[in-house]
Amino acid sequence: MKGVWALLPLLASSGCLFLDTLNHAPTIDISDGITTAIKGSPLTVHADANDDEDGPSGVHLEFSVVAVDDQPFDRNCDVEEHTSGGNYTVTFYRTGTFEVTAAVTDRDHATTKTRVMLSITDAKPLFTGNGTAAQSSGHDICGNNTAGDPITVHLDGAVMDEDAGVHASFAGCSANETLRYTWRVTDWPGGSKPTLTLFDGSTCAAPTAASGATLVVPNTLMHVCLWTDPMLFSGVGMYSVVLDASDGTTLVTSGAANITVGPDQPPCITGTEPVAGSYVVDRTQTQSFYVDGAVDDRDGFDAGISYVWSVYRAADGTWTDVPNYSLSTYELDLSSFGVGEKLKVRVEALDRTLQRVPAATCAPDVDDCTVSSCATNMNVCHKWKTWDLELR
Repeated sequence: MKGVWALLPLLASSGCLFLDTLNHAPTIDISDGITTAIKGSPLTVHADANDDEDGPSGVHLEFSVVAVDDQPFDRNCDVEEHTSGGNYTVTFYRTGTFEVTAAVTDRDHATTKTRVMLSITDAKPLFTGNGTAAQSSGHDICGNNTAGDPITVHLDGAVMDEDAGVHASFAGCSANETLRYTWRVTDWPGGSKPTLTLFDGSTCAAPTAASGATLVVPNTLMHVCLWTDPMLFSGVGMYSVVLDASDGTTLVTSGAANITVGPDQPPCITGTEPVAGSYVVDRTQTQSFYVDGAVDDRDGFDAGISYVWSVYRAADGTWTDVPNYSLSTYELDLSSFGVGEKLKVRVEALDRTLQRVPAATCAPDVDDCTVSSCATNMNVCHKWKTWDLELR
């Protein structure tokens, strides 16, 4: 026996001793660097695992994910995971930086790990189509907008956001972001107060004390009303209106609707019967006068335009308005006047403002009061007309 044991050092020193009990750790390979995706988009990480002795089938592959950005991490609602073979598909529902670990273990429990960093970002809201605010109401007869009138505005286009409304399927997980829409007046004539209200499809909601230059709406399909300032008496001013869309992280702004507004134009008489002028009439006959044509920048002949009739008696030198009368026709009974008397009959057109011509513009003794208005050809507007009558 002593001789056998003596052979062991000799065999070892000759290099003939072979021990096969050493285990080699399995190998694993995963993509390197930071991989980026937006919230709600599935992202797949692939790992190739192998064992020198047992091959790919002799190892067990596991994936795990942790947040490394110091933000709270709700594993139920912030992430959804699915593993199939060497693929790990993960969907994140919040922004941040995450670490995915792939670990491979062989039959002898030797383990190798590797990691990849995932950066999850927010998808910004995006205007599609024209992406511009636009006037939806019509212009006045002058091709402008009249100060004091509400003007409806809408978005010509739409808004999309890839990750708005996405959420995990676990019970109780709500959408992590929703889009918020705000109409906003960005520019307006000096001294005026821009006001926005909702439009219900037929009428504009009246402004209240809380109304102002911004208005939150539930969606991009709603039209809103811009209330222009009626005190814009001279020149042309401009309002600019935009729509803001925000997902809580990023705010984007549409192109602007630039809306020009001008002062209200006076109503104009374009025709009378008989033609306004001087006449000798029979005092025993009732005389009829009527307006057969009138135009205005925003009111029509039978819709919004009214009239003031007045009579001047030379004997007393005064003009007297016909009370409570606004029709386009007028009949005058002359039987109470004497032969040879001189009278004047005048009709003045009024629009919805019911504004009379000030004396500084037209003196009362002027038979034809003309002012400027873009509603008429050559910009000459006949604000009132007069008939001079001599009774016989």
